[in-house]
Amino acid sequence: MRLKRLYLTLLSVLLLTCLNVGAQRLAMHSWRTHFSYSATSELTQSDEYVYAVSDGALYSVLKRDFAIKTFSKVSELSDNSVQKVAFHDKLGVLIIAYENSNVDLYYEDGYVENIPDIQRKSMTADKTIHDILVVGNTAYLACGFGIVAIDLKRVEISGTYFIGPDASYVSVLSLATDGSHLYATTPEAVYYINPEQANPANYANWQALEGLNGKDFKKMVCDGSHRYLLRDDNSVSVYDGSSWQDSVYTNITNICANDGMVILMQPGKVRHISNGHADEFAFNAPRAAVYDSSRQCFWLAAEGEGVGRVALDHGTYYFMRPDGPVTNQTWRMKSLGEKLIAVPGGRFAQQYFRPGQVMVFEDNVWTNFTYDMLTSAAGRKCEDLVDIAIDLHDDTHFFVASYGMGIYEFRDNQFYKLWNADNSGVETIYPEQKPNETYYIYHRIDGLTYDKDGNLWFLNSETPNPVKYLDPYGKVHNLPFPQLRNSPTLQQIVILKNFPNIKFVLKPRGGTGVFVFDDNGTPDYIGDDKTISYESFFNQKGKKIAPAFIYDMTQDLNGSIWLATSSGVLLLDNPQKIFASNYTATSILIRREDGTDNADYLLDNVQVNAITVD
Repeated sequence: MRLKRLYLTLLSVLLLTCLNVGAQRLAMHSWRTHFSYSATSELTQSDEYVYAVSDGALYSVLKRDFAIKTFSKVSELSDNSVQKVAFHDKLGVLIIAYENSNVDLYYEDGYVENIPDIQRKSMTADKTIHDILVVGNTAYLACGFGIVAIDLKRVEISGTYFIGPDASYVSVLSLATDGSHLYATTPEAVYYINPEQANPANYANWQALEGLNGKDFKKMVCDGSHRYLLRDDNSVSVYDGSSWQDSVYTNITNICANDGMVILMQPGKVRHISNGHADEFAFNAPRAAVYDSSRQCFWLAAEGEGVGRVALDHGTYYFMRPDGPVTNQTWRMKSLGEKLIAVPGGRFAQQYFRPGQVMVFEDNVWTNFTYDMLTSAAGRKCEDLVDIAIDLHDDTHFFVASYGMGIYEFRDNQFYKLWNADNSGVETIYPEQKPNETYYIYHRIDGLTYDKDGNLWFLNSETPNPVKYLDPYGKVHNLPFPQLRNSPTLQQIVILKNFPNIKFVLKPRGGTGVFVFDDNGTPDYIGDDKTISYESFFNQKGKKIAPAFIYDMTQDLNGSIWLATSSGVLLLDNPQKIFASNYTATSILIRREDGTDNADYLLDNVQVNAITVD
């Protein structure tokens, strides 16, 4: 037997696009990242660019013409999942902090210096980088254990400051400066120091601000002699140069300040204060902001709209964001020809209650059917989309399974119909609960697949007849296999390529195993079917294999079935012989390179979550 190349996916961070995309078709084995830019939450600016972060993805907007560029580990960066950014104007360098505490210095000519010291440091404390403040040629990082200073000219860490009592770890949430003092906001106190007059490495030199009431502090910004302190209850205390006043502003989600402008964000509104003058403008979901004094405008992290530009007189609004899927969460992807469809749902013993989104990539463009769109179109909330089937003869016609709501049908690339217990043979777990919500959110559907006759097969877990198919004429047929009655969490149906009457059903948990039936060419009549269930297998060495969970199942080009399990990979060769009483599975053996005939099982006792064949 010649072993085909297998891709065993434990964690996917990039999408390998193997689609024809016109003039921008990728070369074979080239990588392209497809990030979501629908949750922009952080930004900073240089003279020419605005740099923004959306759900870990970094992109820039050229101020003069709104041209957009995206960044990733594939092209320029050293890591994934950007957390915070700040810019040093004179040196022309963008400081990038990642979720794993890695740090990059990205220069606008494209050169990158990596500073992995915090990431690599072995310590029990939280190493999250919460904020970045640039003062002179130093970038101060507010970390979960204290403060780290980076000398941007020497490109090295110049100091680490443990500012808690007796040099203990303390989580620094934000940093600010009034031009002479450095302020570090922690949940229970705001510490300050003049680093030109006292050594910041000595914890005793850090003093707590007096006059503050309570605790639960989040962030402080400075504007001349004024200080603005945001608390966990979304109120802002203000120091006017002589005393603190509490709850001067309420319902504030973030505060920012630069170039003599203080910006306070709240749902649906942005307040700004300069030289004692306050004004505001409407803005749907502001997350962060900077003031551009040279262009007399604000640049804002605009949540789902990307980067927003608002003129100082509030007369003009512009929004810019890169094209991409609506979310970075992906549960399953299916492709046909030049079309790729991805869904972000989830389930195991229970559904995950993730908002339903259908993301379609075609002709080098993403089209997103959002939760709001699908909920409005179907008349019921859309959650936990877990599988896709594309019509082999018409790729504008496809179905999406929900592990809760039923089956969503799309025609001409538009939502057409929700199939559920109200209008078809699709079953809910709780039919007696109609018209309560419980009736509607327990249509547990998965395992969509087409056969050669255009029937759409699917699995309807925890119902009397979980194996079903929808014929081309719109009728749902139920197959009453007693072995599967009320079975939980049925996941996949694989139809053998060379023996299409034989179908494999995956049971990942709750009686983990594989159920196989041969419908004898009469799918509507089970009286002539052959069936068999396997909860364990014997391999070619006579070893019993009984995995606790089976996470995935696929068919290779020879028609063999591969199982990705909690204890490794299992091959079901010659699957048409599965009904024989002496059928054995195959565990792949990898010969040791020690000059002997000894061998080890491939990925023995290693959890394999997904498997596919090229």
